[in-house]
Formats: sequence, C-alpha cells, structure tokens
Amino acid sequence: MNRDKVLIILFLVSSIVKAFGCSCPPVTLEQARKKEFTNSTFIVIAEVTEMGLNKSKNAMKFRIQVKENFKGDLQKGENYKILSSMYCGPVIESGTYLLYLSLHDSVISVNSCGLSRSIFTPEKHTAFKTIPPPPPPELFENSLPDSIENIAYQDSIIDDYWESIPDTKEIDKVNARKELEIEIEMLREKF
Repeated sequence: MNRDKVLIILFLVSSIVKAFGCSCPPVTLEQARKKEFTNSTFIVIAEVTEMGLNKSKNAMKFRIQVKENFKGDLQKGENYKILSSMYCGPVIESGTYLLYLSLHDSVISVNSCGLSRSIFTPEKHTAFKTIPPPPPPELFENSLPDSIENIAYQDSIIDDYWESIPDTKEIDKVNARKELEIEIEMLREKF
C-alpha cells in the first residue's frame, strides 16, 4: 500500500516538473526576433511531410522538406528529420512553417519558446494573441464595501466592460500575417 502511494507521488511530482519544466519569459516581438536570428543554426520555410512521437526524447518528430533557406546549410528541396519539445515547442501540424532550428549533438530541433509558426495560420502562435486591458479602476469608484449586492454590481460592470471590447481574433489574424510578412522580408534581406 505504501509503495503504491510513493509511486503515485513520484509520478505526480515528475508530471509537475515536466509541466512547469519550461516557462517562456514574456519578451517583445523585436527581442524574440533578435534572439532567434542570432541563436538559430538554421532558419527555413519548410513543408512538414511526416509527424510522429519520439518517446525516448519526450519530443515530437517531423520530416520536413525545405522550401526556402535563410540561414545555415539545409538545402532547398531536401528532406530532414527534426524534433520539437512536447512541452516547450510550438504546436506543429502538417503544412508550411517558418522554422527556427538549432543543431545539438547532430540533432536538429525547433527552438523552444521561439517564433517558429505556420505560414498559413501564424495567429495561432501565442506571441500574436491580443490580451485585452483590465477594466479601469474608476469603474469601481462608487462601489460599496463587500456585500452580496456590491459583488453582483461589480460583476455586472465587468460583464458590460468585456462586452464593449471588440473580438480580437480578426485583429490577431491580420497582425500576425502582417508581422510574418515583415519577418520573412527581414530574413531575405539579412541572410
């Protein structure tokens, strides 16, 4: 019985370590670009042709075909195997991607916490999500001390406030595509 409890606790602790094993500090898009341009071994636009799981490395494995090369010696038209962290890497599905890659011990991997993203749906990357501002404090200036009525009143103020903010999905889509176009143009000029 005690052995089972210990195993459960060890499993939970290891899960927590994996879940929190990576945290991507917030940076501006310009800071992220500078870091990616400088630290990447390879920067390419590539088509993801195969996907799978590499259990021994806790990673997703992919086969890509390079469409355009900006940095490094990956050849256009050639196929390469790459890895992406299951915990810190971007969500990669089939399709065409701008990939920032590193080479370590003969393994090509997608940079963790980086800017690799889909060419067709760049807005899925968290760097391009618009976070609405919090309600302004003046909305609550006339609030009464905590009471059931006051809490209900504050909730209605917050609901009204959130309803007044436009849906950001379309804004995110337009901004993400514009930023991707700018970034690809910067890469073409730089490398």
